[in-house]
Amino acid sequence: MEKIITKQQTPKYIIPRIPDELVYEVMNGKPVYYKGYKEVINQHKQLEEIMGCSTLQAIVINSILKFLYKNISDEKHLILSNELGLHLNKKDNLSADITIYEKKKLLSERIENKYSKIPPKIIIEIDTKADLNDFDNVMDYYQEKTKKLFNFGVEKVFWVLTKNKQIIVTEPNKPWLIKTWDKEIILFDNLKFTLNQLLIDDGIFDMI
Repeated sequence: MEKIITKQQTPKYIIPRIPDELVYEVMNGKPVYYKGYKEVINQHKQLEEIMGCSTLQAIVINSILKFLYKNISDEKHLILSNELGLHLNKKDNLSADITIYEKKKLLSERIENKYSKIPPKIIIEIDTKADLNDFDNVMDYYQEKTKKLFNFGVEKVFWVLTKNKQIIVTEPNKPWLIKTWDKEIILFDNLKFTLNQLLIDDGIFDMI
């Protein structure tokens, strides 16, 4: 009896599905994943390890929030944080670290357990947790996200950078300003602060 030799099939490489929990934002209809998401897929890290912020980032957020709560009237404004989700349109769901809303504007629609469709007045971002491999550089991501936020109706976006201790101040149709942490930042009206001074007031400045 003639023996029939069949060609052994090479098993196909199965691309692991990326869980929705690893999606940081959706931009232009494409997911932007958390930085380090591949390590989670390869089981080198837990999901919580890449979703959390660093100690320095948490301290900066805390100092800014303390200042805002102390100096902004809750009769006119609301301060929302904790990576608030913003639904800009069908292709863009973005995240925000700290937002300042006009209370009357935010409450003009029913509050639901969904991403906000109302643009904040001010957004303050502390670094980014996004994986930027699909962008040429980090500034491309900052520019793309900021542009979308302005088109959404945000009046000012601040990028607080912990690595080089700078703050990028952006407004629609105006040149971007780069300031160091010892320079005064004007949020709106006469509300302003110096990040270094906030950290000094919290007794943290000499530790960073």
